[in-house]
Amino acid sequence: MLPNARIYVRPGAHLKVNATITGACGSMWGGIVVEGTLFDGSQDTTYQGRVTVSNTGKIEHARVAIEVMNVNDGTGQLDELSGGIIAVNSGIFVNNTIGIRFGSFNSSNNNKSYLAGARFAITDEYRGDSLTTPVFVDLLGIKGLNMVNCYFQDNRTGCSHASIRAIGVSSFNSGFRITSSQFNNL
Repeated sequence: MLPNARIYVRPGAHLKVNATITGACGSMWGGIVVEGTLFDGSQDTTYQGRVTVSNTGKIEHARVAIEVMNVNDGTGQLDELSGGIIAVNSGIFVNNTIGIRFGSFNSSNNNKSYLAGARFAITDEYRGDSLTTPVFVDLLGIKGLNMVNCYFQDNRTGCSHASIRAIGVSSFNSGFRITSSQFNNL
């Protein structure tokens, strides 16, 4: 993907990632934006964009690998309000500034997204800003996200990154469950 390029998954669309998506030209690309209907408590797939990342799927060198947020029609900028569904089944996220970011989903129901066997890592090949702390999963007002058998690893060598080690999960006003997962060198 060219520097700063994005893939938009609109409501009703389903993107299946079964290959590697990476940044071109030694740069970071923008990532995947998943849109949906904010107030659809049933999360009907007609009204939600969906992304599935399977065990052969790998997203690397993105500013935000997958971002569940809506595009503001007035400004074209991303809103923290969202719908959208992400299903990760052993997918791999490597050298992204943010692995997955969920925006607010305004429903009394739990979000149908899940991460099962997801692998998040930062290596010495990370192309992002060396002064920015990478975050593997960033939650902003989502509830009911289940993460099971996930791996969160900062594999960078040397001490130059010691003060900005990656963050496994950053959560604001969110509810989630993590089981049988590992956090290393964070």
